[in-house]
Amino acid sequence: MGGSLGGQKDFALALHYLDLVQPEPLSAEAGETMSGNKKISLASPKEKWYCRRVKCLCELARYEECIAFGEEALKALGSFHNNSDSWIKQRMAVSLAGLQRFEQAEKIANEIVRGGFRNWNIFHLLFDLACREEKFDDAFKYAGMCAVADNSHEMRVRFYGALAEFLDSQGREREAMLHRQLIDVLRQEKNWKQKKDENWQLPEEIAALSKADVLKELQPLWSEWCNIGRVFASGRIEKILPNGSSGFIRGEDGRSFYFSFKDARCRRDKLQPEAEVRFALEERLDRKKNQWKENAVEITLP
Repeated sequence: MGGSLGGQKDFALALHYLDLVQPEPLSAEAGETMSGNKKISLASPKEKWYCRRVKCLCELARYEECIAFGEEALKALGSFHNNSDSWIKQRMAVSLAGLQRFEQAEKIANEIVRGGFRNWNIFHLLFDLACREEKFDDAFKYAGMCAVADNSHEMRVRFYGALAEFLDSQGREREAMLHRQLIDVLRQEKNWKQKKDENWQLPEEIAALSKADVLKELQPLWSEWCNIGRVFASGRIEKILPNGSSGFIRGEDGRSFYFSFKDARCRRDKLQPEAEVRFALEERLDRKKNQWKENAVEITLP
């Protein structure tokens, strides 16, 4: 699966080897590793086997098998590590989309997001589905979420190409050109060869922009798209939890909402107790309590 045998990934061969293994004798006991002074639980051999087989079936476009085996994996495994359950569901959603069962694919993808797993691959899938169904507001929203999910823009070259075509179809020529320039500077940065379908000619003004220049113009645009359809409220930081990565915001209506710094759109050091903030609400799954709760997201300073 890592290309170690022949230089390229060979999912058919990987699946062949996986199918030589019987899952029943595999240990379901999680492993452990240390990260600094913190113990981290690792997936068991049985969990790894199920997850890798789901991935192989999806990559090989054996979609019906992937969906059926994904359901089996979710039932067979009692607990998951590193969002393995979300990745299994993501590959099931990709398979459903591959079978043109778009409504079911969208339902599963949205469930993954509501569960708190916000990887850019999920938003890319939701963007593709929204484009297919001509839900253009949703397409912009998911495009923004995909783009701001993390700073690994080089991972999203194919997505930015699809986004540029979508922007062209919406008459947003300059925004399309900016995304194509982002692709060009990313390829130059990584010393990647240009693909045949990427031989566009950009105006001199756009082609002269650096990566930093392009991102400076695109990032506010992406943030604007993320907020399509959202209603914002005001409040104050109530407290920061000892983990330093989350806390609570008290809204003007007196209600208290959990938030994660991952959902902040301003510098973390500005979010101190009593700081005034602006935020939206989004229903997320509290995995510890297995309850859906409203969380504060898209947190900014007023």
